[in-house]
Amino acid sequence: MNGSSSLPPLLGSKLVRFRRRVWLIKMTEGLLAAVFGLAVSYLCVLGLDRVLETPAWLRGILLAAGAAVPGLGLPLKWHHWVWRQRRLEDAARMLRWRFPRLSDRLLGIVELARQDSVAGRSERLVEAAMAQAEESVKDLDFSDAVPRASHRRWCVAALAAGLLVAAGFVIVNEAARNALVRWLMPWQDTERFTYTNIEQLPNPLVVPQSESFTLPVDLREDSRWTPPSATARLSGQDRLSAGREGSTYALNFPPQQEDATVSLKVGDVRESVRLEPRQRPELTAL
Repeated sequence: MNGSSSLPPLLGSKLVRFRRRVWLIKMTEGLLAAVFGLAVSYLCVLGLDRVLETPAWLRGILLAAGAAVPGLGLPLKWHHWVWRQRRLEDAARMLRWRFPRLSDRLLGIVELARQDSVAGRSERLVEAAMAQAEESVKDLDFSDAVPRASHRRWCVAALAAGLLVAAGFVIVNEAARNALVRWLMPWQDTERFTYTNIEQLPNPLVVPQSESFTLPVDLREDSRWTPPSATARLSGQDRLSAGREGSTYALNFPPQQEDATVSLKVGDVRESVRLEPRQRPELTAL
C-alpha cells in the first residue's frame, strides 16, 4: 500500500507542503549564513588592512573560516533537514515543536496509513480516525511551525554584512578591491593598498654605533594622504614622532648599540626597518 495515497488528500497535501517549507527555510538559512560568513571574513581583511599589514597566514585563516560556512554548513543543513526529514512521518514529527499533541496524532495516522491491513484491525475505525485527523488540520496553518526557524534573523545579518561590503566599495573603492584580492588569494604577495605613499626606505639601515642619527621619511608625489606627523618605535624603547616639513618627516633617534627593528607608522603605512649600528671605519694608514 502506498502510504501517502492512503492518507486523506487534504492531510497528505498539508504534510507534503509543510515538509517542503521546512526544506526551503532550512536551506535558505544555510545560504544566508554562508553569505554572512563570507562577508564578515572579507570585512575582517578589509578592516585589518586599514590599520596593519595583515599577514598571509591570518588572511588564509579568515578565508578558510568564511569558506567553511558554505563548504560545511550547507551540506550539513541538507543532510539534517532534507535527507533525514524526507518521509511524511518526519514531517508529522517536526510539527511537535508547534503542535505537540497534534503531532503525535498525525504521526500515528501516518504510521497506520503505511501499514498493510492487519488481522483484527477495524478499517472503519482507521478511516474514522483519519477523517477526524483531516478535520482537525483543515483550518490550521503550518507555515509558522518550522522548528527553530531563524531565516529572518539570518536575512537581516546577511543584508547588514552585504551593505557594509557595498559601502566599502563605494567609500574606499581601491582599498576594497585590493582587500578582495588579498582575501581571495592570501598565498600571493599582493601589496597592501595605502592612501599614504612613501619613498622606499633603506633596509637594513646601517648607522654609526653610539651616535645619534636621523631617518628621513619622504612622501611620494602620488601620495593621496599627507599625515601631519610620523611615528616610530625601536624595540623596547619609547615612541618617537616627527612633524611633516614639506614632504619629509625627519625622525631623530638616540644613540644605539645593538641591532633592533624600527616600526614606522605614517598615515596608513606600516613599515619595519632592520637597524644595524656599526662602528665607523678607522683610518689606519695614509
